[in-house]
Amino acid sequence: MLDIVMPVMDGFEFMKRKNAISEYQNIPVIVVTGSNESESEEKALLMGADDFVVLPYKKNIILKRLENIIGLKETIANLENAEKDLLTGLINRRAFCTRVKKKIDENNIRYQILAIEVEDFRRINGAYGWEEGDNCLRILASCIRDEFGGQDSILAHGDADKFFVFRKKCDDLTEKYESIQTLILDRYKKAKIKINFGVYNIDDIHINVSDMCDYVLLAIDNAKSNKETKIIYYDESFRNKIIREQMITNIADDSLNENQFKVYLQPKYDIATNTIMGAEALVRWIHPTLGFMSPGEFIPIFEKNGFITKLDIYIWERVCYLLGRWKKIFGKCLPVSVNVSRIDVYRKDLPNIFLDMIERYGVEPQSLHIEITETAYMENAERLVETVTKLKEHGFVIEMDDFGSGYSSLATLNEIPFDIIKIDMKFIQSNTIFTNSHNILGTIINLAKWMNALVICEGVETEKQLEYLRKLNCNFVQGYYYCKPIPEDEFEQKLMNDGFNPIYDMDAYLANVASRVKASEGEEAQKPLILIVDDLELNRAVIKEFIQDKYRVVEAPNGQVAWECIVSQRGDVSAVISDIYMPVMGGFDLLDKIRESEEYGNLPVIITSSQAESDNRDLLKVHGADEFIMKPYEREEIIQKLVMVMNK
Repeated sequence: MLDIVMPVMDGFEFMKRKNAISEYQNIPVIVVTGSNESESEEKALLMGADDFVVLPYKKNIILKRLENIIGLKETIANLENAEKDLLTGLINRRAFCTRVKKKIDENNIRYQILAIEVEDFRRINGAYGWEEGDNCLRILASCIRDEFGGQDSILAHGDADKFFVFRKKCDDLTEKYESIQTLILDRYKKAKIKINFGVYNIDDIHINVSDMCDYVLLAIDNAKSNKETKIIYYDESFRNKIIREQMITNIADDSLNENQFKVYLQPKYDIATNTIMGAEALVRWIHPTLGFMSPGEFIPIFEKNGFITKLDIYIWERVCYLLGRWKKIFGKCLPVSVNVSRIDVYRKDLPNIFLDMIERYGVEPQSLHIEITETAYMENAERLVETVTKLKEHGFVIEMDDFGSGYSSLATLNEIPFDIIKIDMKFIQSNTIFTNSHNILGTIINLAKWMNALVICEGVETEKQLEYLRKLNCNFVQGYYYCKPIPEDEFEQKLMNDGFNPIYDMDAYLANVASRVKASEGEEAQKPLILIVDDLELNRAVIKEFIQDKYRVVEAPNGQVAWECIVSQRGDVSAVISDIYMPVMGGFDLLDKIRESEEYGNLPVIITSSQAESDNRDLLKVHGADEFIMKPYEREEIIQKLVMVMNK
């Protein structure tokens, strides 16, 4: 309550100073005036006074004026808080639409609405934690204020990681995009995130503002798949896309009931024998009037609307039926992997669903491989580990699909008890096979093997890719080089014509390798003699321990002794496993001596080293090595490569 006429500082000067300090501006002021001071009252109201009382004081009037003005201020504050997003301090989408509508109605100016989002925001939560994820949104909100804040702009935080900006149409978006992208990327380098801009230029002011926001979000969705630019302007084709999505949603149930969804199978091959060892079940939708529907189109739609659960269960059921059928026809099951969507993977009853299916069709759990994408781990790691652990306890084999495409690979390897990892060949482009990028794929394969997991590379299309994967000691492959996905009846005929050798897990794989070794020896033939050459007795002992149940072994501490052994054995040595660096005579010198020999020039030689193959590739080629094994040794790799070099 403020009197106007006072010594030292009058009421007007007080109002002036109060208004200059932002945190005091919202404190209500009631001015006290005389009965004939209307001019002072008007001036005080213009300076921001909320009300006035006239002398002499009347208790009831003063109390009522105070009650009214405080209640009004609290109501306004509550309304403002209801419009605000507590995390970022920006207004919410509802308030944004109201204010934008008012602004458009008041001004005949060319405006635009922007949508700004962090692409695949869960990467930040996965790499840095949820608290830092919230902090990232606050930082992004601050960046948006710095770049777009102004008298004519309206800023809002929509759902999750999406922000809206309303402003006058301007051509400075590239500069502002680069500024925000640089700041966020520098702070969160580990997540390698990208910012997307969607833009809607307001040409028709009669369109509902909420619809405008939906349009600009459609532009954002298209920015995610655009590799050339992350600033996308809305056009009518985006709306047509939504109409088609709705059409697909509307016909999905009837299509499922009419068996329009079909199971196609793509065989997986054992890279060492070129025989079918398993298959992946893929869904295909063949509509009677619309024709072939791309999974890349309808799967994301079904994941959004929840229909994917019905489709998943339909495919799982059909695969279990096929497994039971093949068991009766062939007397054995071929393992088939089925995909589990990121929505269904967190279902607590998932193990029971699978158990019920295999029981009804008389199928062993190891025949049904369950594919889970690595990105599912990013969304709810704890729940995923719990589900996968239960599935493993019941005997199901777990395949991790798209390994290497997520951002928590090491954590995933450590926590999820999977049996097989799948790597897409798109992970390493064909034109980069012989560059440094191949080290990544080789490292992933070696890492998986250290975790006692098998490796499948999918998307193999050329012989060059296949040979490259052989050198990396990949276990299995699938892709168009061998066979495209084919209908059930064609696949069954292929099994009849080509035969198959099912490999379910690591134990089955090692048993298969052992049987190949035995077959290559012959039932009555003497075990092949392997010469192990290394100056360290421990290294020789490790290799001997791995192979002595299948091979005879002779040892040499250096190349000179090894050569003498080869000569003394008079052709009885079947293969040599030699280290590179040794005293007296090293591995490459020994290899040169063997290759220059007319009698022993074709003797298979496997070189070993603690350095990666890439470090010795040129030397291996020059000296004519047949294979390479990197230390520390793995039993499976040594046996497989011995079989390969001796069967060439």
